[in-house]
Amino acid sequence: KKQGTVTFYMYLAKKVLCEYDKIELHALGNAMNLAVMTAESLVRNKYATIDIVKTDTVYIKGRNGYDLPRAKTIIYMTKGEGFEKAMSEYQDQQKERKRAQIAKTKDQADDSQGMNGTNIEKDDDEEKKSVEKEKDP
Repeated sequence: KKQGTVTFYMYLAKKVLCEYDKIELHALGNAMNLAVMTAESLVRNKYATIDIVKTDTVYIKGRNGYDLPRAKTIIYMTKGEGFEKAMSEYQDQQKERKRAQIAKTKDQADDSQGMNGTNIEKDDDEEKKSVEKEKDP
């Protein structure tokens, strides 16, 4: 089972913060590191501020039927004052990345067409000359 990435959870958090002013990040066990890194990234990039961090121990039924203790963290966050500006800058960066990617793809396509066309023509000319030499004694 693959865990998500900080980038993915930041994306989801930003989507939620576009609609609401508050967000809660819940995490159990090993996922706590991911939740903390996500919260820290949201704060660092001015998308949100941390209000409260709560920890608890919850019990989950194990395979053998016994209750197993697991650490749980809840991070309560509020939309940051610079959220709109940060989102606008992020969207501008995304647009620029897409433009650069399209230009790069177009350049690569142009390069490969030019090289392949030239090579094919040269190969055809060389093949014709060799066939003509074989015919002429």
